[in-house]
Amino acid sequence: MVETKKYSVLYIDDDEIMLYIFERSFKEHYNIILADSPEKGLKVLENQDVDVVISDNAMPNMTGIELLKLVSEKYPDKGRILTTGDNSPETIKEAINDAGVHQFVSKPWEKENLRFALNKTIEIYQLKLTNLILGEKLKEVVSQQEQALKNQDKLLKINLNVVKNLNNSSDIQEGNWHEAVKRITEILSKSMEISRVAIWYHESEKNDIMTCLNLYQKQENTHKSNYEFKINQYPEIEQVIKQGWIVHSEDVLNRKSNNLPPKEYLEKNDIRSLIYLPINLGRGRYAALMCEQTEEIVHWSNYEIQFIISVTDIITLAYRTYERKQTEDELKETNMELKATHSQLLLSEKMASIGQLTAGVAHEINNPINFVYAGINALDTNYKEFKSIITKYEQVIPDESTKKVYEEIQELKNMLDYEELKLDIETLIEDIREGAMRTTEIVKGLRNFSRLDEAESKLADIHEGIDSTLTLLNNSIRGRVEIVKKYDNAIPPIYCFPGQLNQVFMNILTNATQAIEGKGNIIITTSLLPNEVSISIKDDGVGIQDEVKSKIFDPFFTTKDVGKGTGLGLSITYSIIQKHKGSVEVISEPNKGTEILIKIPIME
Repeated sequence: MVETKKYSVLYIDDDEIMLYIFERSFKEHYNIILADSPEKGLKVLENQDVDVVISDNAMPNMTGIELLKLVSEKYPDKGRILTTGDNSPETIKEAINDAGVHQFVSKPWEKENLRFALNKTIEIYQLKLTNLILGEKLKEVVSQQEQALKNQDKLLKINLNVVKNLNNSSDIQEGNWHEAVKRITEILSKSMEISRVAIWYHESEKNDIMTCLNLYQKQENTHKSNYEFKINQYPEIEQVIKQGWIVHSEDVLNRKSNNLPPKEYLEKNDIRSLIYLPINLGRGRYAALMCEQTEEIVHWSNYEIQFIISVTDIITLAYRTYERKQTEDELKETNMELKATHSQLLLSEKMASIGQLTAGVAHEINNPINFVYAGINALDTNYKEFKSIITKYEQVIPDESTKKVYEEIQELKNMLDYEELKLDIETLIEDIREGAMRTTEIVKGLRNFSRLDEAESKLADIHEGIDSTLTLLNNSIRGRVEIVKKYDNAIPPIYCFPGQLNQVFMNILTNATQAIEGKGNIIITTSLLPNEVSISIKDDGVGIQDEVKSKIFDPFFTTKDVGKGTGLGLSITYSIIQKHKGSVEVISEPNKGTEILIKIPIME
């Protein structure tokens, strides 16, 4: 369990029932403080010690996000959790970016979900407290050194500057562990004129191998790493690591202790004096700081030894910061994955509903359009037969008895533009037939595209999927974008999730049309390769910047204006291609267009 003490949790919700449920659910493990409004919650924070703040989002006068933003600004060390029934990407982004929310729990919440969020938030809270304690300890070391300046010489001032440099090191503060180790060894060596300074690392649960994280040699001004040795071959190092001893010798040539490295090691490296100090990094992980002086014997003062010991605290701080950053990065990545999964699930549900609706619409349209299509053929046939009768009538030569009627007919034909009327009827019949055919193609495209809810892979024609997608996009590209198809007719039907592949084609083709400013071309090329199918969609649009290219498949990343894109289209595209065990590659340069190359294996 996370709790090493009974943490205080402030729960803010304007719903009295939720306050009651929360208190009953968690009072056994936490000190529960309740507030039924944001104003009362802020008052509690002013007067009581609180570790974690949980707030509902939908409240009068002030939302939970606005409240937690105030908490993050005024009490940045407090854990922050938001509960809300609004799971939109915009709300999630606002909660994380503006309010610095550590955990996000859907409402109505379940006890286990909220307990999990509490535990994770308290882990972050503990790490921050540990970091603050270590920071205070480091400040204490600096303070001691500043006090010593009053009675020490130039060497003491130099050592203080070393501590300050290390304390202000961005590598240490940002958790860049390996660079921090290099900086510590070099600064310590140069400031105290130590020939060789090394930091060695050991993880007891794995093996008995000691690994050199960094060895700095002042004379050569070089950094070396990745040396290894077995601890049991060097008893003095083992005692430093496992028992926390300090090995100290000012004259190793006149050995007065058995707790020294082997003579051959000392002679090989020309070592005269040494100090080895233990560093407990926690969780079965240890390190040793090794300072070795070559060529001449050095008599280290007590202050210098204490100073070197204080450097081990800085090493511990650097490692703890590194650990914290790793944990935060993992939490951020997990949170992003959860948000992306949640959004993809929502989108999948929407697309399944759209698929069902589209299939229904296509079915309903299909019946009357078939009636129109069949009727227009019958009308055409009847009109041709009717026209032949009229033609025969026109061949009749009038006599005295029919002359008046004939003249009236001729006058009526002139008034109604008889010849033009015949042509209009023929044109109208052809127009209706063309409209019916186009509607039939759209219905066919809708039927193909609406297979988004198919749960099993099946044999499908990828060309049919691309064509159905183009049919649906026809209105947005007509007269502006020319589609060039280079299909490989040797490609057989392949096992896939047809509806999901249609979504891939829709996302990529939509982006391609939007990338083309004015008029342009999209070239779609398919190829049959050994054991896989290649699909290339290439446009001559604005292209993609190099710094953007690596992010386009990330969830929620978009270059579109606010409100014009969710940033999930290509992320979902990537997930669907992975589901098919395929690959997707982006080839693009600014102002030279973009090519999306998809490869899908042919499964038996």
